[in-house]
Amino acid sequence: MSFNSILEKLAYQLQYTSQKPEVTWEARTPTDLCLYNTSVYEIPGEIEWTWIPVNARDVNADIIASKLILESLSYFRLVRFGDWVQEAEGSSSNAVRLLDFRYKWLSETLYSYLTRSLEEYQKYLDLVKALEEKAADPFLLGAIKNACDCISRRTYVEFGIDSQFITGPLSIIRAREYPRELIDRQLKALEVRFRSWYNSPEVRWSQEFDTQTDFLDTLYRIGPEAIAVQLSKEDLPHFHRLTINSITNDSNGVRLALNTRWNSLAHAAKECSAAGLYTELTLLAWKLHRLRNFYSLTAILQGIRLSGLRLAALDYLIDSGGNYMQYRKKMCSSPALHFLFPFSRTKNTTDVEKVVSAARGYTVRDQNNILSLLSTCLGFRP
Repeated sequence: MSFNSILEKLAYQLQYTSQKPEVTWEARTPTDLCLYNTSVYEIPGEIEWTWIPVNARDVNADIIASKLILESLSYFRLVRFGDWVQEAEGSSSNAVRLLDFRYKWLSETLYSYLTRSLEEYQKYLDLVKALEEKAADPFLLGAIKNACDCISRRTYVEFGIDSQFITGPLSIIRAREYPRELIDRQLKALEVRFRSWYNSPEVRWSQEFDTQTDFLDTLYRIGPEAIAVQLSKEDLPHFHRLTINSITNDSNGVRLALNTRWNSLAHAAKECSAAGLYTELTLLAWKLHRLRNFYSLTAILQGIRLSGLRLAALDYLIDSGGNYMQYRKKMCSSPALHFLFPFSRTKNTTDVEKVVSAARGYTVRDQNNILSLLSTCLGFRP
């Protein structure tokens, strides 16, 4: 059955949810028999999990947790970013409703199993702890915890996913008094961020989805010329603190701060490129090139490359072959802010000395005097 037909069947069944009869399950213990009151709905078969508790009798909580986390993530990733936007705008998404029913099924199935196998109850309390320790997603953790809590209460309470950590921040975007074109670009950029963040092993489910797009907003409103100057002025104090030891050994933390700043700028550029601002990024790159700010320039080039595009005339600067041989060949003694990565791994102190010397002699020269136009902060500052 196709995914669309599953959604159609689900939508049809949802119309009759209120007509489903109340279901009760018999709960057995070694010494007595008791009845648990429930109000559990019949769930479409297509949303069943591959994991079921009856097949996990001899499996410990830690192994169950690992399996459930992987399966849960596979279901979460079936929901597109656009579906979450639809939910945030107050229009129900079939994909999100299907996801909700998956966790309803999981919680109700576990509850039903435990009413018949109360000797397993402690193992599933341990499972809740294991899921918390492994930082499981809140949908999975909530479904398992709900089943255990209902066993304790002897009454089943229907589970439903709480997606406010995603839909809450997204709902604010439409409320902003921004041009429609800018909002559309923001959402395209956030789609890239959404996929990257929720596919990352470092994802923090307790953290709300970050919808700030300060760099994109500034690029859209102010333009690349002003941003190039601002970037250079903000980069300069960091470079003035550079020493040979801080580049090779990060003796004073400056290299780490600059690396963090560079990575943040690269990711911001990636999002802007995906949002259709490639032309603006190209102009920004050439302006940084004229300002001899190769540090921020290479971050922009990396972001463009991460989006699947390239700026052919300058892309050689981030060619990593031979420890960025092409970049090092083009390097001269003129004042500049240099791309640091090639020099953090080199044993050639002469090149490192050139980097430090070039930074100390660097000043930002902008004949257009457009810095005053920049009225907002750039969001990737460390």
